[in-house]
Amino acid sequence: MKTTAALIACLGLALPAAAQTAEDIATVTALADELERITVSGDIAASLQFLPPTLLDRNAEAQGMTRPEFDAMMTQSMTELAAISKVLQSDIDSTEMRWNSLSDGTLFALMPTRNVLEVTLEPGEAPMQIVETSATLALKDQGQWRVVRAGSHTQQETLRRAFPWLENVTLPEAKTEVLDQ
Repeated sequence: MKTTAALIACLGLALPAAAQTAEDIATVTALADELERITVSGDIAASLQFLPPTLLDRNAEAQGMTRPEFDAMMTQSMTELAAISKVLQSDIDSTEMRWNSLSDGTLFALMPTRNVLEVTLEPGEAPMQIVETSATLALKDQGQWRVVRAGSHTQQETLRRAFPWLENVTLPEAKTEVLDQ
């Protein structure tokens, strides 16, 4: 009985995957490269369009907004954040991509991610540099591969709300470090 219970428990966990294709790997690698470019460029419209549609739809629903209202709110929030911060460097290490598969065949990958940001909290003060190490998640949404940061606890919870199958997937915890100036 214990063996059966343990087996059932393991079936819900992510297992290393062998089902990804060369095309999947190439597509996710290209998407990771594009996300790096968009992140450093600070292109808010491109950032919003790059996110998985299901993620945006579910967040809009959770906020009690229509999708256009939510997109406008996100654009405003991202613009406000851009006024005090700038991404200096974004590295999504697709060479360290780790593929996983759920028991139902859902395939996803995690890639180590490192972003260096410059943040100015008070006008006239010297900016500080912050390094955030986290992960970028590759998943299929509406039949297409998408990549999205799975950094902070809030980001991870938002992803789990949009994609309930992530509930039993352990995502790496983001770490933030202020660099000496």
